[in-house]
Amino acid sequence: HTGPVLSGTIGCDRRMKFGCMGDPINLASRLEGLCKVYGVNIVCSSSTKEAVVPDMFAFRKLDHVQVKGKTDAVEVYELLEQSGAMEFAALFSHFDSSDSPTSLREVGTGDSTAG
Repeated sequence: HTGPVLSGTIGCDRRMKFGCMGDPINLASRLEGLCKVYGVNIVCSSSTKEAVVPDMFAFRKLDHVQVKGKTDAVEVYELLEQSGAMEFAALFSHFDSSDSPTSLREVGTGDSTAG
């Protein structure tokens, strides 16, 4: 997922810790768990897909998901491969899973919502 976060180092000379906070961190963590659900290596949100250089990567739309703790659904994509892969992505364009009767899921609870 892509978005603004608060990051930095906290501590003293003897003990330091780096950390990140913010809603994008939480959403990214939830999206990471979807890799196993969809059987893919890399899942990203629509905000990350829109932030990359056009035609630099090939993506396949997986679903609209509602993650635990959020009210709005997020479009999720599989990252297929880097540049030169547009022909490869075209092969998968008809596998758009948005027509699935359980395309809107609440991640973290296992509940499905018809959408």
